[in-house]
Amino acid sequence: MQAQVDGVQLYYQTVGDGRTLAFAHSLGMDHSLWAAQERDFADCYRVLTFDARGHGASDKPPGPYSVEQFGEDFYGVLRAAGVERAVVIGLSMGGMAAQALAAAHPEAVEALVLADTTCWYGETAAQDWEPRARAAEEKGLASLLDFQLTRWFADRTRAERPDLVEQARRVFLANDVAAYAASCRALGAMDLRRKTDTIRCPTLVLVGAEDYATPPAMAEDLHRRIPGSELVVLPGVRHLSAVEAPEVVDAHITRLLGRLPQ
Repeated sequence: MQAQVDGVQLYYQTVGDGRTLAFAHSLGMDHSLWAAQERDFADCYRVLTFDARGHGASDKPPGPYSVEQFGEDFYGVLRAAGVERAVVIGLSMGGMAAQALAAAHPEAVEALVLADTTCWYGETAAQDWEPRARAAEEKGLASLLDFQLTRWFADRTRAERPDLVEQARRVFLANDVAAYAASCRALGAMDLRRKTDTIRCPTLVLVGAEDYATPPAMAEDLHRRIPGSELVVLPGVRHLSAVEAPEVVDAHITRLLGRLPQ
């Protein structure tokens, strides 16, 4: 299905019925990041996944992009799918979009799960992200692959689960270079601190203990900013926690769902 948001066509899909769980993926991935969650939750919930602008089957308009724009895209997808209120789950870039959505449209967000994400990469963020954008533009996405894989998955996972590694590799290399670079620059320019400070819905913050893309210190900062939030550190897991340890991540999501009014 397609949602038109601000003149951009965004691909989304829904599976199942009931309370909506809406998932937003990370940089360089697509909706298939959430395949395990779709399997685990579609029997009891309506599971919505989508491709962010510049990713997957969605349009890839020229940049610049912004994280606030990603949040409005998320909101537009919910509206197109007829969803008034959802439990919103985002990983990395998707978690940033989820924060922007929750701050701008709190009425649309019943609860939040923020996995391996941050509201700000720090004072030097723009300078830190620029080399990655330029490497993609000048050398191609393949030049970044080894760097990405070691950030996404722990050593044991890369050795024992070549299927996960291959799926991530395939999705990453299929990216549009210009859109990927624009997304990198959007993350470098992001500062959601004041917006995140306004979030008041039930929130679960998850982070891999070995995640050095958005390390536990960044998760701790989110936890401090969002009153009543819960922080869970996942041992032996890196950045793509929902792919690397879906059974653990999904158990924590289920626990959060159990605390919500029925």
